[in-house]
Amino acid sequence: ILLATLVDQIGLVGLLNIAGLSLIVIAPLLFTFVFPENVEEDRERAPKRYGLGVYSSLKAQFRDRTYLKFLKGLILLILLQWFLFNILEFQYTKAVYSKTSSVASDYGSGFEHAFIHDLGQLFALFSSLALLFQLFIGSRMISNLGIFGSSVVHAIVSFFSFIAMMANFNFSVSVFAKTNFTVTSVLHNNAYHSAYYGVHRESRARAREFLEGMVRPVGAILGTLCLIIFQNILSDLVIDFYLNLLMVLIAGVLFFVAYKQQRFYTNVAVATLKDDRELHEKLMALEILSQNGHKNGHNILRSVIFDTSLPIEARVLAVKSLSNFNSSLSLPILFEVVALDKNEGLKLQFAAVAVISSLGELNPKEISFSRRYTFLNHVKLLYLTENADTDFLGSLFSILRYFPDSTSVEILSFALNSDVLAHRLVAIRTLGFYDDSAINMRLSKYLDSPVLDEAVMGAIAL
Repeated sequence: ILLATLVDQIGLVGLLNIAGLSLIVIAPLLFTFVFPENVEEDRERAPKRYGLGVYSSLKAQFRDRTYLKFLKGLILLILLQWFLFNILEFQYTKAVYSKTSSVASDYGSGFEHAFIHDLGQLFALFSSLALLFQLFIGSRMISNLGIFGSSVVHAIVSFFSFIAMMANFNFSVSVFAKTNFTVTSVLHNNAYHSAYYGVHRESRARAREFLEGMVRPVGAILGTLCLIIFQNILSDLVIDFYLNLLMVLIAGVLFFVAYKQQRFYTNVAVATLKDDRELHEKLMALEILSQNGHKNGHNILRSVIFDTSLPIEARVLAVKSLSNFNSSLSLPILFEVVALDKNEGLKLQFAAVAVISSLGELNPKEISFSRRYTFLNHVKLLYLTENADTDFLGSLFSILRYFPDSTSVEILSFALNSDVLAHRLVAIRTLGFYDDSAINMRLSKYLDSPVLDEAVMGAIAL
């Protein structure tokens, strides 16, 4: 109501001028007082955490160019996003204002009431669509596209929406563009918040404070300044076209920055693995590399797996992370891991077998004979020389069902003679997948077994 009253009294342009001047006054105060120095802090730590300015402090913590590039990319993403938000909000509000003015003049109804009513209804619509998108689509898209791949989608959708506004600026197109921007901002915001995990833990809070407490207001200020400048230098006939053109250009820059940021995100994770960081930070870097969107992510994980200087926990996690990749990319690496010397990587071998079993149905024709032969001989050695638990055997035998080779039958025969009932039951079940008359004859003998579980499993296998 207050907003409608002010617009009625001083006009929309006057209200924007006041808002822009207010932001210009507030901005220096934000930079000066938003992060006051803690005078009680330890003298030795203070120079490291608090420099001459907030950005100087962060720059000191991001000495490595890899991390500094990543931080600069985040700054640009937030700056451009809020720049676009302010201009789009102005154009959208202007379109609603024009529509409400014409309706109010035609029907003689109260302008303020109608204007607020329309804005409220549309806000509820945008929020509902964004919520539904987040609940049913957003998380899946982020998982499939990767962190900054989602930001790229937001930039592309916004780009074409702004082109539509530039071609035909009216109420319907403005609502369409605002809807697209609001809904895809869910992807962008989730990706942006997830990107903080690429920042070192000791710098994470500081970076968040800087980006959300300073960069975001600066983006809003720049957007408002552009609006004021355009209002003063352009006529009402052309200002809409040039504002929409500016949004198209900024959306294009946003696309380029988001696309480049994915590479910086990968480089930050790799640098964390190579640096002398704590184990939990290396594990977090591996979680990042296991996400979709990284170029040659599987090869990066392979280098981690075979890097003996890294902790075994990190290498095991790298093996498990291969389950997120297509089997055509991950299987050759997993077979390499199984072929390791057991003294070098027994935990890695067990993890690789578990991941292979989780990949689903395997096609033996897509796996070379030599690779399959090497794999089966190594898992046979594992089974015979190590006290493998039932979970490992379940994973191993679920793989052997796809490889009806003599070596597989040999491994399963050893299991049939085991003293452990669970091992025998899993072996019987696996042999049931082999289409062989001799194996069927062997399984039929278990129907008369005095052990009920063996008789039941024999019947299931047949």
